Amino acid sequence: MKRSFRFLLLSATIATISIPVLAASCETKAPKEKKEFEAEIAKVEESIKDTTLSAGKKVELAKLASDAKLQLDKLKTQEDFKKALEDLKQKADEIKNKQEENNEGNEGKKPAEISELDETSKKLKDILVLSNDGNRDKWLALLTKSEKDYTLWYDRDNKKIVMVKGEKPPFGSNKDAEQWVLFELKDDAKGMLTDGRQLVNDKEPTYEVAKGDKTYTNLSTKLNFGIDKQLNSNKFDIYIRYKVGKFIKDASPLVSTESNQSKVSFETKESEESTPSPSTPPSSTPTPDRGDSSSPAMKYKMPELYKFSEEGNLFEVKEIKQLKEELEKILKGKNQGSLRIDKGLIKATRDKKSELKFLKFNLALKKFPNVNTHGNTTANIGWIFGSSNRKGIFLKKEDDNKYILKWKLLIKDENTVSDSEKEYSQIIEIK
Repeated sequence: MKRSFRFLLLSATIATISIPVLAASCETKAPKEKKEFEAEIAKVEESIKDTTLSAGKKVELAKLASDAKLQLDKLKTQEDFKKALEDLKQKADEIKNKQEENNEGNEGKKPAEISELDETSKKLKDILVLSNDGNRDKWLALLTKSEKDYTLWYDRDNKKIVMVKGEKPPFGSNKDAEQWVLFELKDDAKGMLTDGRQLVNDKEPTYEVAKGDKTYTNLSTKLNFGIDKQLNSNKFDIYIRYKVGKFIKDASPLVSTESNQSKVSFETKESEESTPSPSTPPSSTPTPDRGDSSSPAMKYKMPELYKFSEEGNLFEVKEIKQLKEELEKILKGKNQGSLRIDKGLIKATRDKKSELKFLKFNLALKKFPNVNTHGNTTANIGWIFGSSNRKGIFLKKEDDNKYILKWKLLIKDENTVSDSEKEYSQIIEIK
């Protein structure tokens, strides 16, 4: 009898241990299904970024993902998670397919409509003229002196380009903000920008707006621009870039794939009050201005470059036609290139010995020869060439008879060009 008792006791012990182990093995399957369910939720959320989906479908998918997250704490077993996963996949597919089915007629029209917008955009080159506002020149002068402080916007109601200080659009809730009309559209351009067509940003033409639980796609009429100063003058060229957009009822707006730009030339006049009377008769050669300790020039490694950079006359041309030959030799048939500067001598970037004979620094800088684009500690002028490690100043061929030099000044205690520093440029025209 003792032997039988020991056997029964052993059996009971095994049974007691086995039951929890079996139960645990069943429960460990639920977390795996839960992870799959969570992964599918993340997949639905990621699909919201799909630019081909309408704003309405994005809202539906966002709600679907949100509802699924609420289920996470309620689901317990493997079967619960498995069924929820299947339902989530099915509903997500239904939303996406419904979007394709409902817009099937629209989708057939979209390529044609975009093609029409592209054709319109191609025709909208150089469509701007200076406005007739009496204060226009004053505002243009402000823009040329501090272009980073101002933004340009297309006013679709009045078909004009307005300037505001800061980044906020002068429309809607901000319509009472101070704004200045700088440019107007030519009559033929006004005729093309009808039926909802308008100028939009060439880089980021749309943006999302949330209203309640819905998200809408809007068109951005903030226009990118660049300003170039002509050689040895107060004349400027401003380039304003854009695409063409159009609102579509009950659908996301359309935007042209083609972009275009307008060039407008203008001249600013320095007021007599802003020009101090010289205490001594001026010499024929201006003197580089280092400025006092509070001068903005003093933050740069070579303050003498600041004044001439601001005035757009850092460089002087000796013989314009011969310079064209030199620049073309450097460009080698391309539209962009770079120039190297070693101790005040301007050279081809890839040929340290090839000094340009017909492009020099402003004569006033002759006493300050240590202008350099290269050297870990000696560089004081340069440019940012994308992700490249190339050094130098930027050379661009605008057309057969126009070249542009662009550069930035290096600030003290830094040996690389800063992206946040002001961009300077000087135009060289072959006349």
